[in-house]
Amino acid sequence: MEIIESFVEGKSPAPEYQCEDILVVVPDFVAVIDGVTNNTGGTYNGRQPGRFAAETIAAGISNLPRTVDCFVAARELSACLQTALAHAEQDSPGQDPPSATAVIFSAGKRQVWRVGDSHLAINGRAYMGSKEIDRVVAAARSVYLNACLLEGSTVGHLQQHDPSREMLHPIFVKQYLFRNKPVALGYGAFDGSPVPRKYIEFFEVPAGRAEIVLASDGYLTPALTLAQAERHLRQVLEADPLLIGPNQETKGMIPGNLSYDDRAYIRIATT
Repeated sequence: MEIIESFVEGKSPAPEYQCEDILVVVPDFVAVIDGVTNNTGGTYNGRQPGRFAAETIAAGISNLPRTVDCFVAARELSACLQTALAHAEQDSPGQDPPSATAVIFSAGKRQVWRVGDSHLAINGRAYMGSKEIDRVVAAARSVYLNACLLEGSTVGHLQQHDPSREMLHPIFVKQYLFRNKPVALGYGAFDGSPVPRKYIEFFEVPAGRAEIVLASDGYLTPALTLAQAERHLRQVLEADPLLIGPNQETKGMIPGNLSYDDRAYIRIATT
C-alpha cells in the first residue's frame, strides 16, 4: 500500500477539544474511525465518549489478523470495545455508551469494510455513507430553521443560537436506542454490542493498481483528492452555513469553528 495523502482536523480550534476522528495505518489495514458525539454526558478514562470509542476501535484494528473477514472483524472490534468499557474509569456516564463508526481497507482480503455512515471511493466510484434516522432529523431541522428565517431571523443569529438543538434534543438523547437494532430507522455502529450483519458492508477492490479513498462524514463526499474534498466542503459551508439547503445535516457551522464536524480523509494506492 502507498499512502498518497491524509488529513485529520477537529471541528473546534479550542486546545481542550478532543477530535473524535482517527486515522489508522498499519501493515494490513487502513481505516478512518469516527467517534460518535455523545449527547448524554460522561467521560471514560478522561476521554469524551466518542474519542474513547475511536481510540479503542483503532487499537483493535491494529491487532486484527491479516486473514480475518469483515464479519469476524466486526465481532472482534465490538468485543474489544465491550472489554474496554468494562475496565474504564467512568465519570458520570450517560445512558448512551461510547460508540464509533469505521471504514476499513483490508489488504489481506482486498476489500473495504464499512460499519456506519463514513464514505469511501474505489477507483473513482463513490459509495456514500448515510443513516435514514439522520436524514429524518436533518429534514425536520431544515423545516424549523427555514421557518425561523421566514419569520425574520438571520443566518448569523441562527448560527449563534440554533433553536433546533433544543427542539431536537429529546431525539438526540434517544437515538442510540436504534443503534444495532434491526428496526425501521435502525443503523450500525460499534458500541460494544453485536453489530447485525445487515449493517456490515463490504466492497471488493479490483485486481491491479487501485486508488481508494476513505473519509469520515465530516466531508460531504469522498472526493478523488483531499484538495477537492476541502474545496467542496468550503463551498457548501460558505453558501449554506446552517446546512439546511441541498446538503442537510443535523447541525450547522458554528462561528469560530473550523468546520461543522470533525473530518478525516485518507487516499491510498494498492497494487
